[in-house]
Amino acid sequence: MKNPILIIIISALFISTVNAQMGWFQQNSGTSFPNLQDVKMINGATVFAAGFYPDGYGWVLRTTNSGTTWTVSYQTQNPLDQIDAVSFANPTTGTAVGGNLFAGSFIVRTTNGGNNWSTQSSGVNYHHHAVQMIDANTAFISGQLGTIFKTTDGGATWSPQASGTTKRLYSMAFLSATMGFMVGDTGVIIKTTNGGTTWGLLTSGSSASFYDISMLDANTGMTIGTGGTILKTTNGGTSWVPLTSGVPLITLRGVKCINSNYSFVVGSSGTVLKTTNGGANWFAQNSTLTQSLNGVAFTDTSTGTVVGDNGKIIRTTNGGITFIHTISNEIPREFKLLQNYPNPFNPMTTVKFQMPNKAFIKLTVFNVIGREIAVLANEELSPATYEFNWDASIYPSGVYYYKLTAGEFSETKKMVLIK
Repeated sequence: MKNPILIIIISALFISTVNAQMGWFQQNSGTSFPNLQDVKMINGATVFAAGFYPDGYGWVLRTTNSGTTWTVSYQTQNPLDQIDAVSFANPTTGTAVGGNLFAGSFIVRTTNGGNNWSTQSSGVNYHHHAVQMIDANTAFISGQLGTIFKTTDGGATWSPQASGTTKRLYSMAFLSATMGFMVGDTGVIIKTTNGGTTWGLLTSGSSASFYDISMLDANTGMTIGTGGTILKTTNGGTSWVPLTSGVPLITLRGVKCINSNYSFVVGSSGTVLKTTNGGANWFAQNSTLTQSLNGVAFTDTSTGTVVGDNGKIIRTTNGGITFIHTISNEIPREFKLLQNYPNPFNPMTTVKFQMPNKAFIKLTVFNVIGREIAVLANEELSPATYEFNWDASIYPSGVYYYKLTAGEFSETKKMVLIK
């Protein structure tokens, strides 16, 4: 008889090895039906995700073991009720919001970490798209027709606020009980400095619909949206500067600014973008998915969770870096960059290279005008032959160049993407 303990150990080691080689690895959400819209990480182990079936029913999913298993924390009783967003003030107290498939709002609250949820009411029939809890008593929600509501008694009552816009508000970022930002359709960005008593319309300079906003502090933050739009402010929203995302055909749906250098953005077609220099350059990462990714959360620069359509959840513990694979330990005679295959390709291709001695290497991809669009590898490697599988599904057809540098060695080759 085979030793079951040995089998389990070997399986665990195999899974651990596979995940270690992948910047982003998929987790089993337990369902393939709801389109997950939002994710909140309480810590590295406890994470909540919210979403809904396209034709009804809202869900809140929960993990307490870093995503090894996900369970249903809450499901709406009315098949027409949907859940769009979730927020927690602390590990036990949270609020989820949404609306009816046809008309109406939806609010539920938990005070025991998602074990039980109670229904609340804002008193209106408008869909709520966003929520943020400031503390156990204070929270804001926003949504359809520019509606904003605030509670200071844990949701027992919700008071409307005048937003100054009738545009749908999709996301918010509060830095305190007094200062917050909200974004929505057709370039709308609004700000309050007095807890929502008044809201001022900011000039975004864009007509894109903004689906998420992340603020580091009172001055610095980013918002993202349609047409691959990324805007950044460093003066509290007085002005917003467009950043080059490199994906103009992609709708961006989630953004998380971790510090002044590191930020992540997710969107349609499995898009995951990362910057390590404050948005000056963005690099695409291999999400392993093609579905729309709608929500992103990080606890630090390494550990993050992303959720998307069809119940998809992916996680990284190394900042999304995808490691290259060793295909031969035989020591090559020279540095060599091989031609990618297949070529032309759509949308996956494999790049191989050889190293005769240990060196710090960088493998990058450039577009036809010479702009660096992806970093495939940037690390020290031992002598061997390696390969990397590049997924170019978020890039348009065209000519691209990939370059390997290792010490004084440098070589560049051309490849063609045809869709």
